Amino acid sequence: MTREPTEGPEEARTGHRPQFARALGRALVGTYDHLGLLAVATFLWGLAIGLPLAGATALLRGVWVVLAAALVLVPASAAANAALFHLARLIALREPASLGALGEGVRRLARPSLGLAALLAGVGGAILGNAAFYLTVLRESRLAVVMGFVCLYLLGLLGMMSLYAYPLLAMRGEGPLGALKKSALLALDNVGFTLLLATFTAAVTALVVLPVIMGTPYLVGLSALIALFVYAGFFALLANHALLELLKQY
Repeated sequence: MTREPTEGPEEARTGHRPQFARALGRALVGTYDHLGLLAVATFLWGLAIGLPLAGATALLRGVWVVLAAALVLVPASAAANAALFHLARLIALREPASLGALGEGVRRLARPSLGLAALLAGVGGAILGNAAFYLTVLRESRLAVVMGFVCLYLLGLLGMMSLYAYPLLAMRGEGPLGALKKSALLALDNVGFTLLLATFTAAVTALVVLPVIMGTPYLVGLSALIALFVYAGFFALLANHALLELLKQY
């Protein structure tokens, strides 16, 4: 991949070895130092996505629910992510951060964030649709089953390749396609680091979601608290610190 300097020549470093533990530690410290701010921001992020989604699907049934959810989720998540990742960028760079940064993030990043969300939804939806087709309609064919799992692998690969896309939008002012392309190049050029980031994200997500799915007493409430007040803000901050950790070597 083409090596680029970071924000200025004085920041360019040679021989830097990215360490996921260092990015994770900085994200944890940043979350602790700005816990109240990130808690409110995460709660607002959830409302910005959840309320439009609930309103659009409340009176619908069957396939119309899926269609309405898809149409509403893209713009709602785009605006919410624009706000949250802009705030996380400020915290990661140790710049002054407040709730007002959420509005600034929407003003600055809503359009490229919408483009990125639509791009990811379109590509991911096409891959997922093919996987569902191969694994349900054509499940009697061994070749179709293999193709279905290949599609699921490609879906996971797309998720890994997009881990740095929103931080690139916020931090580097990239367009949607450029952010996704550079995110893919960073992921492929730093496979070990990216695998650790993806595995950690998936593991924490599973710990939050599984108690709710299984209906585990007591843990359901804890999962809900984490999801409402910590989850999104922490991972937005972690993604920004991961990007900063990788950019130091270019």
